[in-house]
Amino acid sequence: HFDYIRYPNPDFDYSAGALNRFRGWVGPRISSSRLAELELAFQTDPLAYPEGLPELWDEFRRNQISELVERIYHGVKKRKPEALVSAAVFANAEDAYRSRFQDWRAWVREGILDVVAPMAYTPDNGDFRDQVGHAVEVAGGERVWAGIGAYQNSYEGTLDKIRIARQLRTRGVVLFSYD
Repeated sequence: HFDYIRYPNPDFDYSAGALNRFRGWVGPRISSSRLAELELAFQTDPLAYPEGLPELWDEFRRNQISELVERIYHGVKKRKPEALVSAAVFANAEDAYRSRFQDWRAWVREGILDVVAPMAYTPDNGDFRDQVGHAVEVAGGERVWAGIGAYQNSYEGTLDKIRIARQLRTRGVVLFSYD
């Protein structure tokens, strides 16, 4: 089960290693004149590449996470084909994609993830239904474990969400609590 298989927010990862990998990754994707401009700027500004190519920087970070998921998925399946590979994912798929660089919709579509557990951590039943319902639309109910933030709900609220998950025909539920 993958947890935290994402970036915390768009301010990550600007380490020297990540910046150097991005330079190597992006070089073949841009024109030689643009590459020369960026190389010149890079001599005095280590952020020249990500700041000059923000869309490609986002794509690169998204690919870093997706490639890790894929490598681990295939490694697990090679050793234990019957094992399920799952991930806790941000329930808002667009936010996950745009701000966390977690492309879980593609992971399901490409078959490099067996089950998603959308972290629908909300006390609001309507929001929970919408978030889990979207995951069911994307992945199919058999590939969704509804993530319930029990720490945000009363006993009754948690039971309500279990009922909603069953109505949506999810494969199961995952209860999460900080307590």
